[in-house]
Amino acid sequence: MHLSSLQVHGEAYGLCLEVCRFCANLEKTYKYSLGEQLRNTAFRLIVEIDAAHIAESRRLLSEAQLCIRMLVDLNAMSHKRFLSFVEMTDKVSRQLMAWERSKSTVTSAGVPMQ
Repeated sequence: MHLSSLQVHGEAYGLCLEVCRFCANLEKTYKYSLGEQLRNTAFRLIVEIDAAHIAESRRLLSEAQLCIRMLVDLNAMSHKRFLSFVEMTDKVSRQLMAWERSKSTVTSAGVPMQ
């Protein structure tokens, strides 16, 4: 099974698309600072998932969540949009945790990983 067929990849890709759409419409004050940081982080998240680097993916997701929180606290993001991003990041987080658990179960069972 190719990693891009994993549900976590699809959820992270959807998150990245929404981040890019949102950041394209940010006001200039945040577009080239927090917006750019958020876009880059979301893209790197997909890259790390493709590389099967779960710990780094979780770190990047946490970084994205921090950027999103800062944008809402600075009134650059509506509360409704914030809730949408929280839901999306939560889905990715749950998928990463499940992937990590299944990976450690396979490793601890002595079955070689592919």
